[in-house]
Amino acid sequence: MADIDQILVIHDYSTRRGGASTLAVEAVQQYRARGIPVTLFSGEVENEALQETGAKSVSRGAKPLRELPTLSALSQGYHRSATAKALGAWIAQNDTPGTVYHMNNWSQTLSPSVFEPLRQVADRTVITCHDYFNTCPNGAFLHFGRSQACTLKPLSLACATSACDRRSHLHKLWRLARQRHLNAVADFGRAPYTFSFIHERMRDRFEAAGFPIENSTVIRNPVEAWCNERVQAERNSDFFFVGGGIWADAHRTR
Repeated sequence: MADIDQILVIHDYSTRRGGASTLAVEAVQQYRARGIPVTLFSGEVENEALQETGAKSVSRGAKPLRELPTLSALSQGYHRSATAKALGAWIAQNDTPGTVYHMNNWSQTLSPSVFEPLRQVADRTVITCHDYFNTCPNGAFLHFGRSQACTLKPLSLACATSACDRRSHLHKLWRLARQRHLNAVADFGRAPYTFSFIHERMRDRFEAAGFPIENSTVIRNPVEAWCNERVQAERNSDFFFVGGGIWADAHRTR
């Protein structure tokens, strides 16, 4: 591959709204710190703070699915044609042999439609799997009604009949339809994407589900220590949990 000319980071949000969006914004900042030209393509409004780093942005001004009326959420969550057209236009106008595409999450303001134009540049597209939406209909490999991990093969008959959705089985059927649409649009099985996972066991779960992981790597989340000295936790009596990630995203995402 040629030297990197620029990177297009693609994500639902342009601001820090949780684990995935924090990592997407962090990626923009880290790329800029290395002097690489960066554009952030997001479904929501622009992040003016990122522009101070020299990053450009393309924002769709869309609302997350959970903020839309039900019928609009079902329709736009399935496919946003305008988003695919906008991303395709950016690629047509700006793509070079050295342009890299960093795809993050798509399930809230972008939809599976973003993969339509990305297929033509799949060999230069890195997809970071922050959750399981690229393979599991409810994005978590979790049966919400039972609060149990799910080991079913996605889109199998057992998966289709499992009432695992946190809303209703009708909503699960919509998720199944969206997952089939995603598979058709993205063509994960044949398109030469590169996948990155945040943990080895996460990659193992994708592989167990039959997802193509041949061209993949594991990149752990960056961590900043709150202090340099060891905290003597054994002397403390209170419990303080700091978290989010897959569990929190699954509980708030359509």
